[in-house]
Order: sequence, then C-alpha cells, then structure tokens
Amino acid sequence: MDLVEVAKKLFDEGVEVIIGYQGNFNVKPIFAKANEVDKLTFNPLCIYNLTNYLTMEGFVDKVDKIGVVVKGCDSKTILQLLDENAFSRDKIVVIGIPCNGVIDVNKIVEEIGEFREFKDNEFKIKWEGDELVVEVNGKSYKFPKDKILLEKCKVCETPNPVVYDVLVGNLIQQPHRKEEFKAVKEIESLSLEQRWEFWIKEFEKCIRCYACRNVCPLCYCESCVLERLEPEFVRRAVRLDENIAYHLIRAYHLANRCVGCGECERVCPVNLPLSLLNKKVAKEVKDLGFSEFLKPIEVGR
Repeated sequence: MDLVEVAKKLFDEGVEVIIGYQGNFNVKPIFAKANEVDKLTFNPLCIYNLTNYLTMEGFVDKVDKIGVVVKGCDSKTILQLLDENAFSRDKIVVIGIPCNGVIDVNKIVEEIGEFREFKDNEFKIKWEGDELVVEVNGKSYKFPKDKILLEKCKVCETPNPVVYDVLVGNLIQQPHRKEEFKAVKEIESLSLEQRWEFWIKEFEKCIRCYACRNVCPLCYCESCVLERLEPEFVRRAVRLDENIAYHLIRAYHLANRCVGCGECERVCPVNLPLSLLNKKVAKEVKDLGFSEFLKPIEVGR
C-alpha cells in the first residue's frame, strides 16, 4: 500500500490525526485529519524530522491516537523519546518509510530556479537508481545522487525505520556508507591551536537565535536550563564566551542522545557545523566504551 492508502486504513482504525508531509516541491508538515488524507505525500524533499511535534506541550495528550511519518533517522528519535518516557507508546502509531536519502534543495534551485516559480502539479521528483530526476514545466533534469544528497545522508546507517507499526514501501538494502567519524578525525588531526582557531571562528558567527534548540526533537524540556536566571548558566549577551558555553552545554546535553537527523545544522542561519560538534561528542562516548548505545536498534512492530 502507498502512504495515502495506509493513512486511510489508520483513520478507519481510530487514528485522529497524522503528522506527515504535503506538497511536491514546497514540502511542509501537515497535521492531516481524515478529510485531508489525499494531501499526504513523501518524496526526496521531505527533509523535516516530524517527531519534533510529538513533544509539543500537551499536544499528544489532546488526542487518543496519533500517527507520525518517520524516515530511518527520524525513527531513532522515537526510540529515544520512548526510552525517556516522553509519551505513551499506545498513543503513537509510527508510519515508517524506507528512505534513499533527502536532498540539498539549494543545489536544485541553482539549476532550475526558485521553486515558487512553479505550480505544485507541474513538479515531479523521484529517485531513479543513482540519479535524482526532476520534471518541471515539461523539462527533465538529472542530478547524480552523490552530488545532491545532504551530507547527513551520505553517512546514514539507517535508511530503514528501526521502529514502526506500519511500513510504507519496501525495505532498502543496507548501503555501504562512508566512515561516520571521518570529518571528526580530520579536525582531530589538527594541532590544539588550529582546532581552537577553527571552533572560535565558527562560534563567533553564532547569533544565538536558538533555532538549533527549537528544531531539535530531543530538546523538549519545558524549562530550558539555558534560559534560567537563577542560577544563570549562560548570559543573554551574544558574544563569543557565552556562545561557546551555550553550544557546549547543548552538545553535552545531547551526548549519547543525538540521533543525527541534522535538523539543527539545516536550520542554522549562519551555517554552523553543529553536526560535527555532536559527532565529536558521540565519538568521545564511543571511545569510552559505550558504542553499544550508539548502534541503531532493529525493532519492528
């Protein structure tokens, strides 16, 4: 069954709302009710980690049963949230979709122009082997997969959901991925002074907009320690020392919890390498002998 057929069946079984994606090129989240089921879609532009909505204050408590569409990396968030008792498993129906990777929208825009110039029904996008095929206004464009994928997808170890109640599509054969900590090791190969200079240069750019924290599905505390005035761990001033404190506290908070969905880096307006920072902490945890906690748990329901 395709996504719409699965969703119709779930609505018949008592699901009240499904958090999914809508649109062909202007893809955005949708809280679909039964009468909106035909709007649900999935394609290589479905970037967002929708599990972030599951921890909105009081949202899950307002419905008896809610569905959520997840890719492989997103599904790891479900496991972590369940482990932290963020919500009751009985209330969530996980709709898993095997994913060949999501793409860097900017690289398509460079070739075919801004998406807002096209009508939604004039735009089609799909994977064909190792190429991404985009059809718009009667023209066809092809992009090599390794040129168009987001960086996180090039090292993804979980193209298939690791937990799901219903699966849409066929499982993907596990691809051979590049060594996950390659970028971290490149930084580690630099001298202490060079590493310090690298991170100082990056943290100086931070404007403390908190977009990284707000989009993170595992930053869901009702009262963030980084906003407390008593005790005041991080001041409100946007300056280098406070920026360093903010990012290091967040990175340690995510130690052994970050699922590598890359949302923090995607939304950063100044392009901070936040995934690199999180992977550095993950590597430290692994080097300390806790690697078993970093491996995806293959679970299906």
